[in-house]
Amino acid sequence: MNNKKLVLFTLVLSLFFSPCLAFSQEAFSYQNSKGKAYYLFSKEVKLKNSDKIRKIFYFSKDPNNKKGQAVEEIPESKIVSETKNGLPVLKNKSK
Repeated sequence: MNNKKLVLFTLVLSLFFSPCLAFSQEAFSYQNSKGKAYYLFSKEVKLKNSDKIRKIFYFSKDPNNKKGQAVEEIPESKIVSETKNGLPVLKNKSK
């Protein structure tokens, strides 16, 4: 009986102290022409010499990138494009 309580207690603690497991958000994934997977993230940065804050989007090879927040879908005004090296980037849609 004590062993079952210990296992249950450990499970509850692991869920409590690792919220990324319980509330993880899956990032938008893109496979480039070379077959590598990249995941879309965003973060807010403060512009130099200004008080303005801008939201930037970037791709990462790591699906669990800790520096930004996972983005589930690309914004409607953007499209995914590749550089010469096969790196994915977001570009504005042409009008």
